[in-house]
Amino acid sequence: MSGGTPGPIDYLKALTAKKPGLAGGASIPRLVTTLPPRVAPARRVRELRELVGEGDGSHLPLIWPHAVAFGAHLHNMVDRAFPLNPMGVVHVRNLIRQRRPLRADELLAYRCSVEGQRVVEKGHEFDLVAEVEDQTGTVVWSSVSTMLARGPKKRRSPAGKEATKDAGPALTGPGVSTETWDVEPATARRFGAVSGDFNPIHLWAWSARLFGFSAPLAHGMWTLGRIAARVAPAAAQKDPLELRCEFKLPILLPARIQARWWPEDSGLALRVADEAGDKPHLIGRLAPLTPQGD
Repeated sequence: MSGGTPGPIDYLKALTAKKPGLAGGASIPRLVTTLPPRVAPARRVRELRELVGEGDGSHLPLIWPHAVAFGAHLHNMVDRAFPLNPMGVVHVRNLIRQRRPLRADELLAYRCSVEGQRVVEKGHEFDLVAEVEDQTGTVVWSSVSTMLARGPKKRRSPAGKEATKDAGPALTGPGVSTETWDVEPATARRFGAVSGDFNPIHLWAWSARLFGFSAPLAHGMWTLGRIAARVAPAAAQKDPLELRCEFKLPILLPARIQARWWPEDSGLALRVADEAGDKPHLIGRLAPLTPQGD
């Protein structure tokens, strides 16, 4: 695959795929797609910065590589060997490890793979792994996007544990930062144009209704990118860091949402919820990347 943005053929395959599923002990194979070194397109980077509320700078937003890798991930999932329909899997967790800030003008190569099938309480999980290398061959950024294929409930495995506990709506006090954001449906369409994620559930009310939603949904990665821009803007990214989250309830658009973050141990706890703060959409944690995390 030569480009990072999904083409019409990949989306047509995703929408019309007839996959066998995982019945009868079927497994998810390891599939790998590589993207040759490229410099981030300045226009797309500016658009992403605007969408997540990050100012101009010489370094890329923390979630930028995910926007590039998405096309390769979709390419792997529409492969004949992949047994699940891409439109039926749910993004439940995400882990980003950044070894150093990524310059907007540097050549970066991508390796994207499907890994790690496992049985969990709600079905089967697997990981979409992305690794970004600089010109020395060093991995400078990586991510693990954990996907869920729902099925008959199983016994929960250790891999299905939550990334962090939800602090709940009553969290107040010194050190707690709170903001309220208004999100319009156009935000999801614009984020889709930047990331290549044109899943119909994110586009229009009529297309979301085809998949059982009353309104278009915000992208989980936009939500993560928005709070990351507030707590770890590119200008402040100096040391290696780790950003992990769980995606909870979907955000139906338009919406007014509440973001909170506060010091916890050596990092920051993160929470995005509805306007009242009662129903979480995302919970997570930003922390220094330790040697054990490499």
